[in-house]
Amino acid sequence: MFSTAPAQVMEPVQSVAIIGAGNMGSGIAQKTAQEEFDVQMVDREAQWVERGQGIIADFLSEAVERRIFKPAQVEAIQSRITGVVGTENVSPDTDLVIE
Repeated sequence: MFSTAPAQVMEPVQSVAIIGAGNMGSGIAQKTAQEEFDVQMVDREAQWVERGQGIIADFLSEAVERRIFKPAQVEAIQSRITGVVGTENVSPDTDLVIE
């Protein structure tokens, strides 16, 4: 049987939370921000969030040196990434969570 309820329209994803700020999580966060999504990179401790942000900064710095990105692009990418300590602090407006 088919439902007669009206179909719900899915809104486009704008905000993404990445759980884990290690090598993989920071890479996913960076690529997601490159695609112009707002990103929350989440880990249990501030030191791990900071480490993830450092990994991203190092990669993007090298990308500028290799002329893959312009400095303005790097600034835009980094501005879309917010470090978050603890999953309880993820924004309730988050559209997608990647663990």
